[in-house]
Amino acid sequence: MSLGCGAIVVILLSILVAGMFEVDRGMRLIAERAQERVLELLPHELDPKQRQEIARGMERLLEEAEHASEGGDIISSFVRVVGSLVEDGRLTAEEIDQLDLFLKGSKSDPTVRAD
Repeated sequence: MSLGCGAIVVILLSILVAGMFEVDRGMRLIAERAQERVLELLPHELDPKQRQEIARGMERLLEEAEHASEGGDIISSFVRVVGSLVEDGRLTAEEIDQLDLFLKGSKSDPTVRAD
């Protein structure tokens, strides 16, 4: 009987671990979609160097999230920030600056404005 219980525990742990990897994979896909959306909405007249810096900054952030113990929090913050910036289907110069600050490691959420 205890051998059967042990097998059940191993199976349940395996399912739990597999589920955690699926969640991580799903979060990564959501973050990649947010990244694609930013690149789609960057104005065509934006300086190519700044466009490249933003693209590299997003890549660095997602790579950092993959290797960090708080990777889920990093991705959640990124998706939340991008979502609030692109909700109207465009990126203004101010929103691009806010995203740039976020990508460069600003500890404050750029979507929260002081009154």
